[in-house]
Amino acid sequence: RGQIGRLAGWYDAKAVRIDHLAFGVMKGADNRKLSSRDGAPYPLQSLVHDAFEATRATLMQLRSGDEAADGSLQTNALVDRHHEQAAVVAVDLNETIALNALRYFDLSHSDEYVFSFDRMLTLTGNSAPYLMYAFSRIQTLRERFFSKTSLSDELRHG
Repeated sequence: RGQIGRLAGWYDAKAVRIDHLAFGVMKGADNRKLSSRDGAPYPLQSLVHDAFEATRATLMQLRSGDEAADGSLQTNALVDRHHEQAAVVAVDLNETIALNALRYFDLSHSDEYVFSFDRMLTLTGNSAPYLMYAFSRIQTLRERFFSKTSLSDELRHG
């Protein structure tokens, strides 16, 4: 366990515990190892770019008033159309959702799995966009509650 790193002096085995984390293979829709058309590994930069594009398309669908496939979230749940800096917010939102969705989707699978942008970006269940939406919604409700009550700052920020 980490003998090369210890021998190279990268860490002190008495102070740091190092464990190997097994991971599986990411597969495409065809159930084959995810790779480019020529069989070479799918570059991370391409995956991130494709994640940005898939997220942008999903957000555009939401902005246009379309509901999620299951009808669970309305347009204004994720994107405030009337925000004065809508373009900046949209880019930041796209990047934030894409990167976190990609990370969460990959980390939530410990064995071989079939990668899917649709499942990665789903707005229900065990996905980063849903968790981000739920957190945002809870924060909004919390702020509304505290704006209507006179509780101490310690409770408000604690």
